[in-house]
Amino acid sequence: MSRPPEPSDPAKLEAFIGPGRTFAYTDEGEGPCFLLVHGLPGSGRDFRWLAPPLSRGGRVVRVDMPGFGDTPAATAPGLDVPARARFVLAVSEALGLERPVVVGHSMGGVVAARAAVLAPDAFAGLGLIASPGLRVHRALRRGPFRSIGKVLGSPVARRLLKKPMRQMFEASGFRHASDDELSRTMRILSETSMAEHVSALADVRRSGLPTLHAWSEDDPMIEDAIMRDTARSIGGEAHAYPDGGHNPQKHHAVEIAAALLAWRAAGARAAE
Repeated sequence: MSRPPEPSDPAKLEAFIGPGRTFAYTDEGEGPCFLLVHGLPGSGRDFRWLAPPLSRGGRVVRVDMPGFGDTPAATAPGLDVPARARFVLAVSEALGLERPVVVGHSMGGVVAARAAVLAPDAFAGLGLIASPGLRVHRALRRGPFRSIGKVLGSPVARRLLKKPMRQMFEASGFRHASDDELSRTMRILSETSMAEHVSALADVRRSGLPTLHAWSEDDPMIEDAIMRDTARSIGGEAHAYPDGGHNPQKHHAVEIAAALLAWRAAGARAAE
């Protein structure tokens, strides 16, 4: 494993994508841009170890998705993947990013892939870190996300399910999210169609968008075989690490940053 001596936790910035619709983000470094999309639950802080080595060779924008970190839930018009993908596109436009590489970690990869499909010319490439693939992975098979998420629109249900829901997430390693973020995660997962994600990945393959895959072989949430099969099917560059669990962007930050920078530079040369 390798990561920088210190993580990066810069002050959050705020921008607008419409009247009353703000979002929080961080912006570090200069050069080719990487727009980082976190998973569920999470925030831009999930990339605090990746940002230092990546920002030494590029511009790194980390966004808090609506309802997480410091971005208000009302900023996104809906919980489904297309709505959240349109938010990512709106962030890129609001910040004036010129064809960034969009990088998604975990369920953030589902959003990043859909954003790339909605606007393939908006991005120079797609990075998928420990991201769901062509088959439903073990974490979704084990958890009753869809059934619980459907009832969490009710304040009464949220109150009754708060404790067991937190216990379920903490058992999976998610210990720092607020109750509202856990509830929103469940509701988002109930609105997420993995079949539609498989279709989006097929569209990514057909588009020829440069893609980089990175994952850990010991990931407790998504099987190594699923990520390998997905990388072979979609094509692109693949980086598998023997350890690192579900957060290779933390434990292998230096290697992943180097891979992203070299891959992005090679893509730029090919486009010349």
